Amino acid sequence: MNIDLTKLSVQQLKNLLANCQRLGRVASVKAVLDEMEQRGVATRREYRTLKWNADSVRDAMEPFKNERRLLATTNEPSTPRQVD
Repeated sequence: MNIDLTKLSVQQLKNLLANCQRLGRVASVKAVLDEMEQRGVATRREYRTLKWNADSVRDAMEPFKNERRLLATTNEPSTPRQVD
């Protein structure tokens, strides 16, 4: 991307982000998000454009979280496994 992102306003960054998303320019989306994060203006809404974001990671980890809860509720004492 040949645009100096540091010179753009927050609104211009948001517009550029939307245009990059629409055109499927993943590298440009990442660059704009990095600049927005640097300025402290990136929110969950902007990060949802990435395939792996906090929400998608939480959804992916949910089955493991449920499994951990099931294991924690069993009455069997936990014994460490010995390594040979």
